[in-house]
Parts: sequence; structure tokens; C-alpha cells
Amino acid sequence: MKKLIVLSLFLILGASVYAQNTLKVAIVDADLILQQLPEAIKANGDLKALETKFKSELDSIGQAFGKEVEAFQKEFQNKPNDPKAKEKQIQLANKQKSIEDLQAKRREDLLTKQDELLKPIYEKLYDNIAITAKEEGMHYVLNKKSGQDPIVLYADVQFDLTYKVLDKIRKSGK
Repeated sequence: MKKLIVLSLFLILGASVYAQNTLKVAIVDADLILQQLPEAIKANGDLKALETKFKSELDSIGQAFGKEVEAFQKEFQNKPNDPKAKEKQIQLANKQKSIEDLQAKRREDLLTKQDELLKPIYEKLYDNIAITAKEEGMHYVLNKKSGQDPIVLYADVQFDLTYKVLDKIRKSGK
């Protein structure tokens, strides 16, 4: 569906541009570029190390918790109505909740670090794609990702209809 929309966009825009000049479209393999950038390689290594550290921490906590649950089950296996059993169940439930909260916090920490490390790299990539596209006289640059729909990485502003569409909607009320 997305491919059809992208192709339709190019056919429509192509027809209007064809009268003036030829529509120039390029492709870029952004993944390949990122695999070659030293700062991207370092950022991915840093993220993997942090992920490993968090996983190790959570595995250790999970194992200790598992042992506590096992000990509880052995100790209170035949004493379900023991007041100490109910108290210990509450403690274990609270501990389980704390572990789940820590897991969520670590996922959030990892995403924050990923954004912190990769955002400047992606900005550098997109800036250089725009510069190269302008130098080469390209109207559009698509990301070449195997097995996925193409993604527009650069579009010449002369083809941006955002405000014309917005004006039309405002005028027509539709």
C-alpha cells in the first residue's frame, strides 16, 4: 500500500515536473552508511555494552528472587494459612513489583541513551544526504531498505504542498 502511495506521488509529481525538466530521484542505503561511520559503530557498541550490563543486573536480581520464591514454597508448602506465609507472600509480591519497575526503568534508560547517542548521528546523515542531493540536483532521495517500503529521506521544498493543502482545507471547510 505504501509503495503504491509513493509511486502515485512520483507519477503525479513527475507529470508536473516533466513539463519543466526531468524528476530526479536517488536512493541511499542509510544502513550501509551507518555501518561504516565510526561514531555509529561506537554508539552501537556502547548501547550493546549498556544492554548487557542491564541484562546481567536484572538476571542476577531475578535469580535471587527465584531462590526466595523457591525457599518460600518449600517452607510454607503445607502451611497455607500460616500468618507468616501471608506476610512473606506480600513481601514477595512487593519485591516482584520492584523488579518489574526496575525492568521498565532499564528499558527506558536504554531508549534514552539510544536517543542521546544516535540522534546526532542521524542528523549528520540527513544533513549530508540533503547537501549531496542539492549538489546532485536531486528532487527526492529514498532510503533503500531491502524488504521494506522506501522512505523519503530528502524532498526538494518546491514539491511541498503542505500549506497549499492546508489553505484549500481552510477555504473549503472540508
